[in-house]
Amino acid sequence: MNIKAWLHKLFCGEPSGTLAALAPAITTVRTSVTAAIADTVLLGVDMNRGGVTVFNDSTAVCYVGYGSDAVSTTNYSDQLAAGAYLVVPDRFTSCALHGYWAAVNGAARITAA
Repeated sequence: MNIKAWLHKLFCGEPSGTLAALAPAITTVRTSVTAAIADTVLLGVDMNRGGVTVFNDSTAVCYVGYGSDAVSTTNYSDQLAAGAYLVVPDRFTSCALHGYWAAVNGAARITAA
């Protein structure tokens, strides 16, 4: 078995009695937030959240901010170009996440675990 197949079995499931059966189940939630030229809550605070990814499904830049402060084109944590993908750093996964787009089209596609 090659490493890719082994990792898939480890993280995506394998019949009981294998190493994958020992790993805790991970529940993911996918959401979509429509682009806006205004501070927009992408995710609220969640102390139990284990990880977050954001895909900017827009032709405009999306400014992303961690925490409760409002986001703008001059006050943000990360800048996502059109079609860009962000893995939120571990230390910020439980924080609120805000977005602000340079133009109104598309959405943020968010996966949280």
